[in-house]
Amino acid sequence: MEIEFKDREIICNKNFLNLDKFTFDFCSVLNQTKINYVIISGYIPVFFGRNRTSEDIDMFIDKIPLEEFKEIWEKLKTNNFECINTKDYEKAYSSYLCNGDSIRFALKNTFIPNIEIKFRKKILDKKAMDEKIKIISNDKITYFGPLELQIVYKLFLDSEKDIEDARFLFKLFKNKLKKEEIKKISNYLNVKNKLHSIGWEE
Repeated sequence: MEIEFKDREIICNKNFLNLDKFTFDFCSVLNQTKINYVIISGYIPVFFGRNRTSEDIDMFIDKIPLEEFKEIWEKLKTNNFECINTKDYEKAYSSYLCNGDSIRFALKNTFIPNIEIKFRKKILDKKAMDEKIKIISNDKITYFGPLELQIVYKLFLDSEKDIEDARFLFKLFKNKLKKEEIKKISNYLNVKNKLHSIGWEE
């Protein structure tokens, strides 16, 4: 897979796996509604070729009014997606999202793969959205959180899988990453002592 990396934009064409098609189809609905969203975490290294299984995609969206959420809900239903948690959009909004919980969407009558959605609420959630990267692949568009943040946050999570994800992204984009940004975030999350595990050199 050839990757063209520009400032805050990555262009790459790849043979879509089922998970890719599912994700980009879902995001095309969000793009139509012009909602602010960003994909984070495990799907990012998987998209770029990391060989591991993944059944869900993690996403933040801006907190929006109920009526705007209803519009998105209806558009997703029209495009064969449905919420796994509840069939009631008001409950999904009030009882889940507004309480800080996530909701999941899958294709109708399925459970996996699915997309897990939360309203952004933390400082790093906002940073992920404000500095997101536009991904263009096979003429489809989505948005990923900044790679520097994804790498360091994976070290913060600290599981073997997460460290391998961080190492994969660091090696793949080593010459394109903002090293000072990685150091800044690693200090914020207190994981600077773990940078060596991804091949970091001062």
